[in-house]
Amino acid sequence: MGGFNIPVGSIIPWMPGTQLPNEELDNETNLPRGFLACNGPHDVDNPKTEFDERKIPNLSAGSLFAGKEGDRLIMIIKAR
Repeated sequence: MGGFNIPVGSIIPWMPGTQLPNEELDNETNLPRGFLACNGPHDVDNPKTEFDERKIPNLSAGSLFAGKEGDRLIMIIKAR
């Protein structure tokens, strides 16, 4: 993401709708490539990633805000 070397398992805030170059954005999730939303554990681990998706924390009820009223940051985790 932007040339930064973010370690697998790192959790960072993300503003949905942030513009990224197409090669850095996952079209299915609208998140940076290699990241997943921290909205709770998955039922099955994806063997293609270095991170066990069954261990993703649920941080979706957080209260991080950014910008104008109504803008909400979500927490994402580096999975590969």
